[in-house]
Amino acid sequence: MYIYKKSIIIFLILLIFATPLSGCPKKSENTKKQENKMEPPKELATIEEDIDNIISNLEKISKGSQEKEQKKAQMNQQKESPPKEENKQEKNNEEKSQVTQKGEDLWAKLENTVNDLHLNWNTLSPISLKAGAKTDLIEKMNQSIITLTDYIFKKMPKEAIQSANLVYKYIPDFEDLFKSEKPTDIKRIKYYLRQIKIELDEKNWAGIKNNLSELKNSWSSLKKELKDEKQDILKSKMEFGISELENAINNQNENMVKIELNVLEETVKLIEKSF
Repeated sequence: MYIYKKSIIIFLILLIFATPLSGCPKKSENTKKQENKMEPPKELATIEEDIDNIISNLEKISKGSQEKEQKKAQMNQQKESPPKEENKQEKNNEEKSQVTQKGEDLWAKLENTVNDLHLNWNTLSPISLKAGAKTDLIEKMNQSIITLTDYIFKKMPKEAIQSANLVYKYIPDFEDLFKSEKPTDIKRIKYYLRQIKIELDEKNWAGIKNNLSELKNSWSSLKKELKDEKQDILKSKMEFGISELENAINNQNENMVKIELNVLEETVKLIEKSF
């Protein structure tokens, strides 16, 4: 009887130690992976900021070029205008000069930013290799930055915007190498939204549909990370927005595509802030 009781006590002790305590849950595989990763280098965040600034300034230049063409058309109409229209023509000349100067200032700013981009990339690339980046990713990023630099110094805004967004495409791949507080699919979705906007300017509907398909794949992955109750509303907004964007694309309604892209961009910003 004594031996029997002793055996039961030993069994219970072993059972207690074999069972995880309720206050110490087992860590998920994802948590373990994050803990084993290096802290993200500051250069990665700076590169992202540089690309956002480059794209923003290139969009301003493109808008300024359109305004310049409109002024040029107005001036051509006023070349044979009567004397009373001369003051209006002088005003147009002055406005055109201001647009030109603003454009030159922006190009100078872009050249400085791209120089900063190279400095940060030269620091980031060896750190990324140490963190496990494949040489193929390093080479793609490097070539994209070189191409972007060429287009900026050649003052080719349309091509430069496309190249800048391609650089942005690889940023979440680099973020995956390091510890991250936010899902990197957020940035992938940002890339696809921007790429759809670029393809829309070219009326490349096949390209738009391809990017929409990739966007939906990234969203399927991201929405699994939206587990907070406050994120449920954002999840619904995103789902509805993607559906509306798809309808606009299928109908090739350019104005509605632009509107839905703007709405989705704002929703993505809110999702990013929710983490």
